[in-house]
Amino acid sequence: MGAWDDLARGRSTFMVEMSETSEILQSATKNSLVILDELGRGTSTFDGMAIASAVLQHLVNETKCKTLFITHYPLVAAEIERRFPDEIQNLHMGYTAESRIDGTRDITFLYRLTKGIASDSFGVECGRLAGLPEDILRAASEKSAMMQEIVQMRIARNR
Repeated sequence: MGAWDDLARGRSTFMVEMSETSEILQSATKNSLVILDELGRGTSTFDGMAIASAVLQHLVNETKCKTLFITHYPLVAAEIERRFPDEIQNLHMGYTAESRIDGTRDITFLYRLTKGIASDSFGVECGRLAGLPEDILRAASEKSAMMQEIVQMRIARNR
């Protein structure tokens, strides 16, 4: 599945992704190998998670084909493994992380599959590797920490 648009025909990147996913779902059989990478990333988080979850559940439960499903939605990964423990195995790319004195992290991506869901996210560190300015990365780190804290407080409040 490609990450491209077809604006001349009025099709956004997300619409192209949904059309390609539809074609995959219509043609996949139990003998297929389906590879989907970051399905749902082109829309709101909740809609993206819902689409990713529903498609993955269909592939596991209905099509029953071999599937490599790459996602940054840990809730989708955890839920589907919980529902289908004999059919699903979550894996992530291994890494090492070392904290610096200034609070930043040095990340080394090992390019080795490791069991389980990744316990952390490294968007800021990836931005650093790509050369984003440190003041932007600091602001992003602070905002990320603040948003994580808000979500954790809401989860605790709703228990």
